[in-house]
Amino acid sequence: MKNIKSVFNFEQLQMLASIGVELSDDIDYSDDELMCVHDKITDALMLRGFDQSGQPTPRADAWEALIDLFYDRFEI
Repeated sequence: MKNIKSVFNFEQLQMLASIGVELSDDIDYSDDELMCVHDKITDALMLRGFDQSGQPTPRADAWEALIDLFYDRFEI
């Protein structure tokens, strides 16, 4: 799938970069590659989305929005 980077806004691209994901509009991503990115996002939610007492952090909603975007746009 091409034109993946254009789906995300600047803040989302920065969040992805913080977990080592750099997307491009020129690359034709396979479903497996997109699933790998999705897995990294869900891992980031679990690691960064909750504080030590298990309460959601302010970024939890942003990570969840990325997960929802992957589901809505890429059916992953």
